[in-house]
Amino acid sequence: MDIEFHYYMTYLIAARAGYSPKDATIIAHAAQSVDDNHIPVRLADKHGTVYENNLSQTMDIVRPHEDAEIYPIFHFIPGDPKAATARRVDKVEHPMVTTPDSVLANAMIDAALESKDLYRIGVSAHGFVDTWAHQNFVGQRDTFNEFETGFFARVRDEFLAVGHAHAKHNPDWPALVWEDSRMVNSRIDNKARFMMAAGRLFEKFARQTKPGIPVATLQAEVAALRADLSEDIGPQDDANANVEVRIERYIKRGATGPYGGVEIPRYVVGTWFKESIAEPRDEVLKQTVSQLPIPFLADVIDALEDVVADGNRQNVTWRNPDPAVYKLGNWFRFQEGVKAHLQACLKMLKAERLAA
Repeated sequence: MDIEFHYYMTYLIAARAGYSPKDATIIAHAAQSVDDNHIPVRLADKHGTVYENNLSQTMDIVRPHEDAEIYPIFHFIPGDPKAATARRVDKVEHPMVTTPDSVLANAMIDAALESKDLYRIGVSAHGFVDTWAHQNFVGQRDTFNEFETGFFARVRDEFLAVGHAHAKHNPDWPALVWEDSRMVNSRIDNKARFMMAAGRLFEKFARQTKPGIPVATLQAEVAALRADLSEDIGPQDDANANVEVRIERYIKRGATGPYGGVEIPRYVVGTWFKESIAEPRDEVLKQTVSQLPIPFLADVIDALEDVVADGNRQNVTWRNPDPAVYKLGNWFRFQEGVKAHLQACLKMLKAERLAA
């Protein structure tokens, strides 16, 4: 999924579930920030205490570390290899395959909700709903992710066989209908998948904000939510040409009663970063890219503007180096949410793998 779901639809789901517009904005901003948190930085405060962030996104093709933690926790949560939705033409199974609404994904988001930390809740929501969009891919480099078979295809695309790279943006666009040739049920309707994800995320949020909500009421709310979001997504859009039109509809939907009565503030990449860190985000990213070990890759990555090298941690400065101030900022609280979620979920993942 991309910003349409992770920010705008997540806001609408949270607001309808009972979170205030302010809290819904934090949850949604944190959910989208998972994708934008790919710049490793280091900061020292006025006492000399050093703080380093944890990444929640990476596309590093030089020293990939997504296998160990980032992808399986934040983007491709392992599920059930024997799920009906995971049936492949070649009958191959993978223990790390992402499947929708998996036991592990539920445990992860339930732990975040129990913490009542809005930033961590947003972080966990990202991975939870991605189990629908990213189903049938694994969060590591593996031929299981490839659309083509054979030696030459494997050699050519080996470095791209991470997650849904072979499928490009197909799993992430809400109004796209596409074909996944690996699967028995190869016709993929993203809108249908996204509506399932929206309903389940709403149920999670609503049970947190309204303990004891009657089942019939919850089901009616889910149906109403899905109807509204389906209307906002609109007709099939295979080229994703109507993204801005859809975003305007989400923003205006937020101004209606069931969704808090306030237009959704537009998401701007780096807002939280800029609030807390003195150096411009774009300059920090540019410096990170320039330190890649293989020069020609820097040109490629600079063009992509969304890849970082493991280990190129940049020294930056707090806007206010007083811990009493920066620890109240959105960027720091988001980073703490990422760290708490990562540590808790790594333990869950390890336990689940041992049990399997």
